[in-house]
Amino acid sequence: MKPKTSPTKIRKSNNPKTNIDRTAGLPIEMKDYLSELEELRRSTNYIRVTTYALQKFNKSCNGLDVLAVNDDTIKTFLRNLNEEKLGDRTVTDYIRSIARFYSFLIETRKYGLIFNPVTRLSKRLNNKRQQTKRPIKTIEEIAKFIKGIHTPRDRAIVILLAKTAIRNGELVALNVEDIDFDKETININKHIADHTTNTIKKGRKNGNETLIPLDDETLRALKFYLKIRKNNIDGALFISNNGNRLYAQDIIRIVKEWSVKTKTCIETTDIEKKIVPHFFRAWATYTLQIGGLNPSIVDYIRGDVANSIRGFYFNQVLSNEVIKRDYLKAVPKFGI
Repeated sequence: MKPKTSPTKIRKSNNPKTNIDRTAGLPIEMKDYLSELEELRRSTNYIRVTTYALQKFNKSCNGLDVLAVNDDTIKTFLRNLNEEKLGDRTVTDYIRSIARFYSFLIETRKYGLIFNPVTRLSKRLNNKRQQTKRPIKTIEEIAKFIKGIHTPRDRAIVILLAKTAIRNGELVALNVEDIDFDKETININKHIADHTTNTIKKGRKNGNETLIPLDDETLRALKFYLKIRKNNIDGALFISNNGNRLYAQDIIRIVKEWSVKTKTCIETTDIEKKIVPHFFRAWATYTLQIGGLNPSIVDYIRGDVANSIRGFYFNQVLSNEVIKRDYLKAVPKFGI
C-alpha cells in the first residue's frame, strides 16, 4: 500500500537563513546588474551563482572602486581563486561572471565605462571542459559502504543514489507520495531549482519526468525508513530531525561523513578521491551499463535527453515493462 501523507505543495522553505540579503555590502553597480538579471527573469540559481561570484570579486578588490579595476586587479582575483585550488571549470565560470558584469556596465552607458578589464585574461583561460574523474569502487566496496551505514534514513539515501543515478537536487525534492509500493516504482518529476531556498521546480533537471523501477533492496530500505520517519508538513521524503526537508548540502555532508566513517575513502578535498552524491551518478551509470542494460534505458533512468534521432525514437516506443525487466536484471545487488 502507498503510505498516506498530507497533500503536498511546491513551495519555498521557511528557513530564516534563506531570507538573508546576499547583496548587502556590494557596490551599487553590482546591485544594478543583479536587479537587471531579476527583471530579465534569469533563473534563481543563475542569480545566486552570479551573486556569489560578485561577492568574491568585491572582496578581492579590497575596497577598490569597481570602475577603477584594471588588468592587475583581475590578475589578483585570478591568483586568489587559484590559491583556493579550484578546478579550471570553476575558475573560468567565476571570471566569465565578472566579464558579463563589466559588459553590462559598458552597454548601459550609465557609468561611463568603455573598457572591459576582464576580456583579455578571459580569452586566455583554459576553456576546455574536462570530465571530472571519480574514485573507482567495486560493487563489493559500495556494498560494504552501505552495510556500514546504521541510520535507516542515510542508508536509504545512499541506496537510492547508487541504484538510480538520481541527482542530488532531485533526491532532495522527492516526496513520500512519489513512491508507489504497489507498482514498485519511484516517480522523479521535480528538482531543487535554488539550493539556497530549497525552492522546488517541476520536472527533472532537463525537464523530463522518469518512472524508475525499484528492486527488493531499495523497497526494503525505504519501507524500514518510513516506519520510523516523522510526519512533516509538505510530505518530503528525506527530512531532518526537526521534520524539515533536507537540503542538498545535507546530502553532501551525509555521504561524506559515512564514506569516511566506513573507510570507503579518506578525508580529502580532492574531487578525484572523495565520495560525493554525484559520484554515484557516474558509478551507477557505469555499473548498469556493464551489467548489460541498454544504453538508451540507462539514459532514461538518468533522466538524460536523447542525444540522437535513434535514441529519440527508441524512447517513443520504450515500455515501462521493458524498462523494469531489463533494469532489474542489471541493477547492482548489495546483499542487504
